[in-house]
Amino acid sequence: MLGAYVAAATAACKSPFSNSIETSNYGCSTLSLAEEALKKAITLTSLIVKFMTFNVQSMRENLEDGSPMMVVAAERMASRGVPFRKAHTLVGDIAKRLSQDSPVAERRSELASQLAGVLPATLEECRDALQFGRGPGIRSTDDQLSVAKKMYGEMQLKCAEIRERWAHAEIHRKQRVNELIDDHQAT
Repeated sequence: MLGAYVAAATAACKSPFSNSIETSNYGCSTLSLAEEALKKAITLTSLIVKFMTFNVQSMRENLEDGSPMMVVAAERMASRGVPFRKAHTLVGDIAKRLSQDSPVAERRSELASQLAGVLPATLEECRDALQFGRGPGIRSTDDQLSVAKKMYGEMQLKCAEIRERWAHAEIHRKQRVNELIDDHQAT
């Protein structure tokens, strides 16, 4: 879709106004393909959202292994003045040293000792920390869905207005063509 836009914008940018065929035919020819791709992407996304399910057990295991907690720890370090990249690098180095084969409790204990003061103490604290900053928490997700629904509604209204303007323009165009034909036949 982005490529189709760039092609159309580039064609329109450098074509002389006396030759609009270059812009309308060649430059904009990819826009219809982009429109179809966008329709398919929207349909696919809506089907994914409509029929997706969650494996709660897997989500809990992922949360318990400490990875999301390390993300929260790095974010907390960054909010306390440690440069963002440095905080994430430090936490990443700790994660590399921890054996993924060791039991979850052992990994969390090691993380707690190395990241004292910034590592969430419980899964609930981790979950709550992920509520903000557009993380995967339910409030953030609900907020984003609300924003998306509002934007979608606004876009539907704009599209309806545009369709109405096009319909009026088409009626006006037909009237003008008929007037020109009538004027020409009268002379």
